[in-house]
Amino acid sequence: MAKVLNSFNFSKFLKAKSETSAKWGGKRMRSYFNFWRQLIDDYKTVATDVIEEVKAKPAKACLVASSLCFIGYCVNTNPDHVSFTNQLLESNNELALTSSSIRNVGSYEHVMSLNECVNKRVLRLFNCGLFSFIWRDDYSANCDLYRFHCSYLKPSIVDILKKRIVDVGFLGSWRVLKYKMIDFDVNEDEWKK
Repeated sequence: MAKVLNSFNFSKFLKAKSETSAKWGGKRMRSYFNFWRQLIDDYKTVATDVIEEVKAKPAKACLVASSLCFIGYCVNTNPDHVSFTNQLLESNNELALTSSSIRNVGSYEHVMSLNECVNKRVLRLFNCGLFSFIWRDDYSANCDLYRFHCSYLKPSIVDILKKRIVDVGFLGSWRVLKYKMIDFDVNEDEWKK
């Protein structure tokens, strides 16, 4: 074993290895390491600039940081279709447990119209990132009529924004449904008598 190690010339091996690495990967590896080194240097420069700006203008930094935190919170708590269905089911249960003599007619009619739309499967969700819209379409997604597929017969964005928005979701709840259910157990007609 010692004879093999002694006869092996390490200098020739290293020279041959350096020639092949220069031939095949030396340039690539150098450019690869240069890229990462420059990228790290750029991020270091940005971080030091940000720290200096925070020290120079702390009020602006606090405002920007709190705005970013609020936007992150809005995105994180943006309600989806499942939360709308859950809130609608809770509203249904609350109305079902309320006697018809003291039930608010406006709340009842709103929830029943939403139930009808859910049964027809015509409610659509439009997620804007910070908030969401539930809007009413003409046909179910399972409908295979020509009117459903024709782009000229679909409702325009202006029509959706003006007439078809059913609810707006923001900060984890659906605002219109929540507003309609405020006094669900107060019959306004009872006070008019």
